[in-house]
Amino acid sequence: MELTTTEHVAIPIEAVWAEATNFAQFEAGLIKRGVALERKGDGDAGEGTAWEAVVPVSGRKLNAKAHIARMEAPNELRFEGSGTGIEGHVAARLTSLDANTTQIDMTIGLQAKAMGAQVILQPLRLAKKKLQKQLNTQMGRIARGMEERYAAARDAADQA
Repeated sequence: MELTTTEHVAIPIEAVWAEATNFAQFEAGLIKRGVALERKGDGDAGEGTAWEAVVPVSGRKLNAKAHIARMEAPNELRFEGSGTGIEGHVAARLTSLDANTTQIDMTIGLQAKAMGAQVILQPLRLAKKKLQKQLNTQMGRIARGMEERYAAARDAADQA
């Protein structure tokens, strides 16, 4: 199963990249949603940085591992992971449309590698249109949040 979305953000590509690679912010968001998460390794995240997680899904707790498979600033970020018979990826491609506009193309893919995992993915396949709509809505929220934070930082710098 694969979901894709595209969003335009009214900020420069470097600022979008800084937001997309703010892993501490993403980690905090996952923990807030009930995911038990542990980053493997010290220092700044980069290609090869890995996480182990326990993810609540439909009343079950699933073990998962993920790592940064590709990190090419400021254009490409790809995570790959697996857990409980499922393999997946999340890929983001950033394209500078002009000095102050960036296009984000995101793909999320999941594939069952075991019979039990097909039972987990089947409801997601049946709800694909709803999930696609939710992804589009969430990416819109993320983009607007990026724009607001960028504007606030720019305004604060202008006042300083």
